[in-house]
Order: sequence, then C-alpha cells, then structure tokens
Amino acid sequence: MRQLPIGMQTFKDLIDAGYIYNAYPIQEFDNIIANKIELDKFEVFKIPLKTILFQAGYLTIKSYDPVLKHFTLNYPNQEVRESFLTFVMEELTAVAGSTFETYVALLKKALNKGSLPECIALIQKFLIHIPNHLYIRHEKCYQGIFYIIFKMAGFDIITVPRYTSQSSALGMIGFPDGYIDASIETENTFYVFELKLDKTSEQAMQQIKDRKYYEKFLDRGKPVILVAINFQTETHQISPDWMSETMN
Repeated sequence: MRQLPIGMQTFKDLIDAGYIYNAYPIQEFDNIIANKIELDKFEVFKIPLKTILFQAGYLTIKSYDPVLKHFTLNYPNQEVRESFLTFVMEELTAVAGSTFETYVALLKKALNKGSLPECIALIQKFLIHIPNHLYIRHEKCYQGIFYIIFKMAGFDIITVPRYTSQSSALGMIGFPDGYIDASIETENTFYVFELKLDKTSEQAMQQIKDRKYYEKFLDRGKPVILVAINFQTETHQISPDWMSETMN
C-alpha cells in the first residue's frame, strides 16, 4: 500500500493540502496523459497518482502517440467511471452513495427540462449534506464537486479549471483569453458555466461575456444559456445572486 505524505492519513488529507486538485484535478482523469516511465513506476514512495489508478485498473490505455511517445488513459467503461467518481464524492463530502445517486437523478431530470432554478436548488440541498469540517477552501474543490455531479448525470461536460499543456493537447474547449469552467450539452440546450468562490456572480457573468466563452456554441442549432455561480465558503452554499442569460 502506498504511504501518504507525512502527516496525511486519508484521501481527504490529500485534498486539503491541494495535492489532488493541484496535481490531478478530477476533471482531467478523462483522457489523462502518461508516458511509459510513469506507467512502469513501482517505487513505493514515488508512484504518481495516475500510475496507481492505472495499475489498479481504474484507468486503461486508450491510445498511443508514437510521435510524442505518450499514452492517453481513460476509464475502461462507464461502470468503472461511476464507481470511482462515487468513491471520490463519498470521500470528499461524506455523503452516502445512495443519497448522491438520488440527487444526480433529480438534477438530470431538472436540467433536461430546462429548469435552472430547480437545478440550483438541488445542488444547494446536496451541499447541505456535507459536514462543515469537510469543506475545503479551494475553488477547484467546488469545481470538482460540480463536475462529478453532472458527469454522473450522464451529461457531455468539459470542465477546465486551469490551463495545462495537457488540456491544450487534448483539444479541450479553449479561448485566447482563458478557459470556460464548464460547458454542458443537453438534448435541447448548451449551458456555459463560470464558477467563482467568494466573489460575485456578476464577476462570473462578466468574465463569460468579456472572454466570449459562448461564441463557439452559437452555430450549433441550440439555445446557449450562460450561468454564473458564486460559492460561499462561509455558508457552504451557492450565493443567492446566481444568474443566467440566454444568448441569441
């Protein structure tokens, strides 16, 4: 068993220290890049997290680039993805898997019928279940929770919380002035989300408009709805001033 860094005893300890979200954001476990040296590592105290997931069977090789000499890893199937994401959510929030799955099903129904207020209310109710001592003051943590909820709901979601060379190499949705936090496609709508922590929803909406995150979706034949959300660490909730706007 791999020993955690000194003073860290649980998965939660790694998240608190920023180890998980700084080195391997949950969002990047889809199509993560690795080279042969990384995949062959067996040193007990030096094994990268992606190597552990690969050796444990959570990730498998999907393709190989002979020019760059790197592998693209991904979950072998939807069942493994759901199992892993449920485990991460339980460790991150202490919310039982059955409770989590109930909220995911209700949220999927709400978003598919275009009810954003209902969707936000469900996320609020889910956040209430998380014990206060488990909250983490990292924007990436909230982005990770957001990502897992919508990914488990089966939506086509691209979330890029920070710029990485990997994100660029994978062709994730990028813009000259930054990356959108999340784009979600339902049967009838494109949603473009910008998530902030301890700021304002106005700032989030202004960033979407200033950087024109929505432009790539305007010719897709579906309405494009901009959604600006601010999480508050003091209340552990989405601030009441969340807003949305439909682009024509």
